[in-house]
Amino acid sequence: MLEWIISSSALILAVVAARYVFRGKLSPRIQYALWALVLIRLLLPFSLFQSPAAPANIVPAAVSGQYARLPVITAPESAEKAPAAQVAAAAQNRMTAGEAALLVWYCGMALTAGALVVSNLVFAARLRRTRRKLDVGCALPVYEAACLPSPCLFFGKIYVTPDSAGDAGTLRRVLAHECAHRRRGDELWSVLRCACLTLHWYNPLVWWAAELSKRDAELACDEAAIAALGESERLDYGRTLVSLTACGGGAKNLLYCATTMTGTRRSLKERIGLIARKPKNAAVTVLLAVLICSLAAGCAFSGAKTQTTPAPTPTAASDPAKELLGSISFAQQNDGSMEIKYTVPEGVSAIEVAGRFVTSDAGGMSYHEAAPVKTGAENSVKISGFSTFTDLMFQVAHTDGTGSTAIDILAAYRAQYVSADGGITITGLDGTGTVRLTKAQLDELNAQFDPLKGGDNLNPVCRFFTSYYDSPANMDFDAFLRYLPDDGTVTDEAEFAALKADSKWPFGTGATLSDMLVPIHRYKAQSINAVLAKYAGITLDDLTGGAGSESLYLSQYACYYNFTSDFAPSLFTAASGEASGGSVKVYSAAGDVLTLTRQGNGYFIASFKKG
Repeated sequence: MLEWIISSSALILAVVAARYVFRGKLSPRIQYALWALVLIRLLLPFSLFQSPAAPANIVPAAVSGQYARLPVITAPESAEKAPAAQVAAAAQNRMTAGEAALLVWYCGMALTAGALVVSNLVFAARLRRTRRKLDVGCALPVYEAACLPSPCLFFGKIYVTPDSAGDAGTLRRVLAHECAHRRRGDELWSVLRCACLTLHWYNPLVWWAAELSKRDAELACDEAAIAALGESERLDYGRTLVSLTACGGGAKNLLYCATTMTGTRRSLKERIGLIARKPKNAAVTVLLAVLICSLAAGCAFSGAKTQTTPAPTPTAASDPAKELLGSISFAQQNDGSMEIKYTVPEGVSAIEVAGRFVTSDAGGMSYHEAAPVKTGAENSVKISGFSTFTDLMFQVAHTDGTGSTAIDILAAYRAQYVSADGGITITGLDGTGTVRLTKAQLDELNAQFDPLKGGDNLNPVCRFFTSYYDSPANMDFDAFLRYLPDDGTVTDEAEFAALKADSKWPFGTGATLSDMLVPIHRYKAQSINAVLAKYAGITLDDLTGGAGSESLYLSQYACYYNFTSDFAPSLFTAASGEASGGSVKVYSAAGDVLTLTRQGNGYFIASFKKG
């Protein structure tokens, strides 16, 4: 957002400078057109490309950095001597400033939008209360309104003052001016100008630009009106302008969507001067003005050049973080939290957990916590709602003051689940050439696909045969979860109450745990990930569907649930197959096709399609 503010402000200053330098040397129509660049930039919240000439390059990259560049908490001597609560509070306070600024921006937009709506509703009500329709043969409806300080165009209707309505010549010139506004689409420009003020209510340059662009709109319409009336009426038009234009208004008039003729004495003097001088466009002047503004716009529409920092050469200072990464392990707890265990090597002064997770309303929240640091011993930190995190980092500060190293926890978690070898083995294939599978190889596959291979539990690989898909990420998750070996059934009343509170609970609010006719199966996200990773090389985060109508998910327990009491294995018997390079296609007698892809010394399931 800071880039948006800087680039749009720089463009405003460039257009204002061009307006001043070429004042009286450009046609008002071209002068007004320059503001279109500013309007587009103010409404465009992103940059179109990156450039070293972008104004936002003046902002240090760290200001808009991601979690990997967040400030790291460092203790003067050791993290153990600093109270963990104070460290965590300090980390949280660093983020609340940005979140508070965002909240202020939203509130300011709401107040500005409210002021705009109320101002225009009050103005419209005043017009309706005092207006009287005139029959003057104009293409647009024309009304006389006693409450107006000057004539205006307001949502397709022209409103004139009693003085202008009483003189035929004056009325003709007023109508020519307001019809010029209509032809040029200035009503739409007024609405878009108000939208810019709403988005950038905090920026005085935007209010200044709105005032100047409104003034230039009147200059352009003066030029268009005189062209429509004829040169013989130039001086009479100027006299009409002097007699009808009300002075004053200021910022209040910027809140109206009407194209009022109200202005300051200075703007009136400028308008009369241009009418008297009748400026002509010199080709060189126009070309120079357009070139300057185009260059300014090119810079303003570009973003800061991303500076790629090369990976540091491994040194003794970076070794502690690598050693710490190698010690990380994960253990899901019964309360649904994820315990992250790690051993702190020498050379680490502090560790901060920083991340972002998805909330129930699909929004996002930042997360910060100081992790325990006990050198040479195993430490642990518990993260609630682990599966809802979209980013999670360990910011590891070094004792030698060389800075910090970011460890991607989610990547480490995934690496521990997704094995280097696929979970399905086929002996005798080297991944080269095209060969038909032998009977021994088919028997080997069928032994791995035996639904009763798991003993008392169904073989989990069979759950991949419950639906057809072009990628395991697109399979029917409810069908996959049905009859998957569970992590026990629900017996805890608090967990049962949480299930009943879920919108997909199918048994009514009066159900009790003791009266349930079917068991409630619990599946830890960690257990599901293990199956998905072993046989398909994916995790729950890769699934495109997720829980459907048959399954529930409780984030506080990080578990999925379903309700079944029967037994229904899914069968696939390999009848034939062929291997081509690293891909294997296996066919059932019914023609179903299971495609496997080589991963290390094994194979992952790539697709399962109906024959």
